[in-house]
Amino acid sequence: MHGDAAARLAELRARRTPLYAEVADVIIATDGKTPLELVQQVVAALRQGR
Repeated sequence: MHGDAAARLAELRARRTPLYAEVADVIIATDGKTPLELVQQVVAALRQGR
């Protein structure tokens, strides 16, 4: 059952990611960034009107 759940989540992610990207105003990569760095990027995007 655990394998089935992981496979289902992977399938959902693969199907949804392009849809989310299509409607996103901003996409911020989170890999290797601290929470503070992410907040700073979000604030900068908001200040730019994105």
